[in-house]
Amino acid sequence: MQQFSKSPFKSANENRARAAVFGSFRVFTIGDIGELESHAAAWNDLAFETAQPMLSYAWILSFFEHQLESGQDWVCLLVYRDVHLVGVLPLVCTVQKILGREHLSLWTPFNWHTPCVDFLVKPGFEDEVIPLILETLNDFNPHYSSLKIRRLQESAPMLKMARNCLPDMPILQRFNGKGSYIEVAGSFEEYRATLKASFVRNLNRLERKLKKLGDLHYEFITENTDNPNYLQTFLEIEASCWKGRNNSAISKCPSHREFYMTLTRRLARLGWLEWHFLAAAGKTIAANLAIRVNHRLVILKIGYDEKYASYSPGSKLFEKMIKRAFDSGEIDEIDCLSEYTWNRNWRMKTRSFYDLTIYPDLPMILLCRYLPAKLYRFFCQLPLLNYPCRLCHQIIRRFRPKQDPKNKNYCLNKKIKG
Repeated sequence: MQQFSKSPFKSANENRARAAVFGSFRVFTIGDIGELESHAAAWNDLAFETAQPMLSYAWILSFFEHQLESGQDWVCLLVYRDVHLVGVLPLVCTVQKILGREHLSLWTPFNWHTPCVDFLVKPGFEDEVIPLILETLNDFNPHYSSLKIRRLQESAPMLKMARNCLPDMPILQRFNGKGSYIEVAGSFEEYRATLKASFVRNLNRLERKLKKLGDLHYEFITENTDNPNYLQTFLEIEASCWKGRNNSAISKCPSHREFYMTLTRRLARLGWLEWHFLAAAGKTIAANLAIRVNHRLVILKIGYDEKYASYSPGSKLFEKMIKRAFDSGEIDEIDCLSEYTWNRNWRMKTRSFYDLTIYPDLPMILLCRYLPAKLYRFFCQLPLLNYPCRLCHQIIRRFRPKQDPKNKNYCLNKKIKG
């Protein structure tokens, strides 16, 4: 793995002996997996309390192990009040040169297998914890070039704080799509009555059609979910549809496959993992990979056997999953994470997501990073300049040197060296 030519943060050994202290709060900056492991239980508990599985230790560690690219490193900031963990911010970092000088670029873990990573904060501590983390970043490395947080929910505390409490900081905000979800309230019959009559009739027709295949059954597995056969079945189902042809299925990428093998094993141990299967004619023809955290059900991945596309097995499995959520009385929300046209059939609500980029108040950074980004976004809003600006941006990105996936070059016991 590539190492930084300059120390981006204090070494793990120094962090173990010294943490930033702010009254009753302590902020630990950790870049060593061995040290991070001692915080795992408290970290996972906080993610469960806030119903945010992607912010858990189990998820972030899996990302660090399998999804980083060459030249990238990581660091985590953990905030304790007395002996209680009240905040976490995991970051990916790399060094970029600006006018010949090295600066650290920071961002929250992100790709479309980990689309929503934010500040993890115990409810009620947002106004104290987030400023402490930002101040700690400045203290440990005052010359970082930017901190980018991808796909913040519109209700995220950091987004509200950027608008109301940090007006003097150089911050850029950009819309980054919407996500669909179902609010689970009332009975399933009441919810189903809100769907279009033609869609409901089609669901009934599909049920009769599937029964003609024989041996139709739905299975929702919530115990012993670490059985590797479940993941293998799901991967085969996902690869049998258009994702397999486009090489975007999980099984087509070794690093993605290893990521999901590790992630599902850890989520299963926490009791958060669910597998949903629809079988007919003696074989599985649709599957969901889902995560149940507190009163929230996250549908992470879905798939179906394209040979049975005319039966719409994915839709029927989705309907049974919704009914199960309503009937349980324990789930408040079904989150589909992204927005697709088929979501509208289910009368899903949507929420907006935003990217937030924070720049340090340094002349060189403001001139070379913040101002160009701000001007680019301004010109993109002008009808006559929108297309030329975006075209230039795409050309620059195309000729920018690409980084290769790290995959197995990752050193599990690495440290950010001082």
